[in-house]
Amino acid sequence: MNNILYVTKPFYLDFDLPLIARLKESLDIHVLILITPHSKSATIFDLNDVIFKQGFIEINLIKHHLPEYYENFIDFKKTYIYNTNSSSAKSFKNILGQFHLFKFARKYNNIYTNGFLPLSFLYPLFSKSLNLFLNIHDPFPHTGESNFIDQFLKKLNIKKAKKLILYNKNQTDRFVKTHNLTRNQYINVNIGLYETYNFLKINNKTCFNFNFKKPTLFFFGRIVKYKGIEFLIDAVNELNREGIKINTIIAGAGKPYFDINKIDNAHTTFINRYLTQYELADLLQNIDAVVCPYTDATQSGVIMTSYTFGKPVISTDTGGLSEMLVSQNLVYLAKPKSVSSLKNKIKLWYDNYKYFNYEKVISECYEVGDKSWDNTAKKIIEHLNS
Repeated sequence: MNNILYVTKPFYLDFDLPLIARLKESLDIHVLILITPHSKSATIFDLNDVIFKQGFIEINLIKHHLPEYYENFIDFKKTYIYNTNSSSAKSFKNILGQFHLFKFARKYNNIYTNGFLPLSFLYPLFSKSLNLFLNIHDPFPHTGESNFIDQFLKKLNIKKAKKLILYNKNQTDRFVKTHNLTRNQYINVNIGLYETYNFLKINNKTCFNFNFKKPTLFFFGRIVKYKGIEFLIDAVNELNREGIKINTIIAGAGKPYFDINKIDNAHTTFINRYLTQYELADLLQNIDAVVCPYTDATQSGVIMTSYTFGKPVISTDTGGLSEMLVSQNLVYLAKPKSVSSLKNKIKLWYDNYKYFNYEKVISECYEVGDKSWDNTAKKIIEHLNS
């Protein structure tokens, strides 16, 4: 197979880098990172304070702004960054940018991307000679996040795609029927550990002066409706009223859609902003378990980030979340939208958290087992070449 252009965005980089590191051992992978005004800070990418020109940026010119560990995963000589300074697809600079991206993409016969190619990069969808490969993280939109343009682009991409890689077995049948896919078009694989955070564990920075009381639960991620934060607040409030002292940290950017007056500051801390990768690492090394009280979901990067730090996850049983959990974690699966169920699973964890070594079982499953990146990359490479 000729060289592959792996097109991605900052939001996906914690997922992308470990996968790209494996793929480039067997394939000639070139990486294009698309930046917009809204994505200069996301997951492990933080260039919010750096002023960029519109267009292509040589990665060596901003190398000192990137974490050193990036070079453990990607080849900087084959990595490109394209910056867009305007949010409007109709702006003159963005229209001109599409022409520049068109010229750049013509050098490749194979493009691999997450979800779908954006409006600024539509050329590949109309090229008869191009092979398009798609990572499908979310087979269906989350509650409150269905966007007509995004869904149209997604359908257009799926129709064009030669191969699809699905990270969610539970919703595969529905997805296949919806898009009328043939069996040789798709495969199911697992998401591995977000290994970039291992470097943050080694070089840990203290970002918070919290007195971390035991035990502490942690919710992190965007503050959006499908995350089910209101059920978590009610559950921990009830447990504390019953004398089960559990501390909780809720952290993430976004306008609260729930009643913040229900948060009891005596045992719950609400950090309503984006966390840098260093802040996230600091918190994950000091808390005892992560909670994903989602009302609906497909898969979750939160689970894989938590597992990278060896932390157990209390989750609702929705979408493909149960597929991601190690077997010892399945007992903590709660019913979605149920305060009593979530409360009971947190209580079950509380009664047992001192007696189990999650790091060992997570390592056995995700570092060397069937759910490892090595195994996932091997399946993807076989699929792309079939």
